[in-house]
Amino acid sequence: MLQALRQRCDDVGALLISTKCNAGWADRAPFAANYYGVTPDMITAAKALGNGFPVSALLLSRRVAPDQV
Repeated sequence: MLQALRQRCDDVGALLISTKCNAGWADRAPFAANYYGVTPDMITAAKALGNGFPVSALLLSRRVAPDQV
């Protein structure tokens, strides 16, 4: 299902944004998309980062931010 969504986004030039997808840091696959072999263009993360403190992050793929290291 996620692979079909990734393909469709690629076909029409849309960005795939994955949100609230923390899966478990101990498994070395912190985001649910990792389990399905899908790479979103953007991933949002919040609760696991702050442990109750209001903090969040937006992770960007090279497609979205190609000049960033």
